[in-house]
Amino acid sequence: MVSGRFFYSFGILLFLIFSVMLVISLMTSTLSLVETLPWGGMTYMCFAIGYLQPQVSQKDERTKYIKQKAMQYSLTAIIGFTLVLTIVLQTNLFTLTSTEVLSLLTGFSMITIFSIFIIVAKRN
Repeated sequence: MVSGRFFYSFGILLFLIFSVMLVISLMTSTLSLVETLPWGGMTYMCFAIGYLQPQVSQKDERTKYIKQKAMQYSLTAIIGFTLVLTIVLQTNLFTLTSTEVLSLLTGFSMITIFSIFIIVAKRN
């Protein structure tokens, strides 16, 4: 079984990559949320899994409840975000390519799912 220390180490590596990308894009004035959000989401995901690993590695009723509730809330949030993104794209407020839309959905999904996981785990 992989320990939380592995996820923290990998999170630090991803944070360094994310930081370098952010600094370079700021220095060249080409900052793009679409390019940096997935890296930030992966960094956040690693730190969140490292934090959650001791709590959800057990096979008991509390763990099942946390996973079930977190996924229910996450699904609702992701459907809401997809609905807002669809409305924004249909009204031509922003013009995004399909790759950019998928990148935004991926980044926000990672951040949303693991934020809700942490909130549900703290409450229970």
